Amino acid sequence: MSLYKNLLAVLSASCLVLSGATYASVPDFDMGTVSVSGLPSTVVHPSLSLDINGFDFDSFTLDLVFDPNALSFLSGASTVVFNGVTQPLAALPSYSESAGVDINDGAWHVRIGSFSLASVPVAGQLALNGAFKIADNAAPGIHQITASGFVSTGPISVCEECTFGGLVAVTVVPEPETWALWLGGLGLLAWRRKICIN
Repeated sequence: MSLYKNLLAVLSASCLVLSGATYASVPDFDMGTVSVSGLPSTVVHPSLSLDINGFDFDSFTLDLVFDPNALSFLSGASTVVFNGVTQPLAALPSYSESAGVDINDGAWHVRIGSFSLASVPVAGQLALNGAFKIADNAAPGIHQITASGFVSTGPISVCEECTFGGLVAVTVVPEPETWALWLGGLGLLAWRRKICIN
């Protein structure tokens, strides 16, 4: 499969050279992530970024998969950094969003539809700073958000639906009261054991 992708990349680059377009190479869409932690009932801001520097940007589509019993996506509080400017995610042109259970895998998906910034040269990274609310009754531990999608570049498409993917972790920290109860329980067990030994 990688040989096939490499051949397509060479063909695309050759077409661009022949057409007079000047692109360095097919972009690297490795996704960088920043994981976060927080208490139940709080809002956390994990982030992901793609280096699409130097390429005209056509569209971006993102699929977020997570446990809706532990997390909820707050699109109104999420932002995107594009060309060094931070703006609300939902304010991007042609932005759309849908959420629900996918019939193919049975998992909960939030799909951020293709938003278009046609023929805008990109300087730096495209970064999404998502806002997620941790549920009141979220179990302590690590809850993963699987992020995947594709990017199209233009005006002569170097990369039509180049895919990317990765994982972002949200660690739910137990409430202080939970720690106090847990430590108190251990203390009672130790005290009871001491009495039984004597």
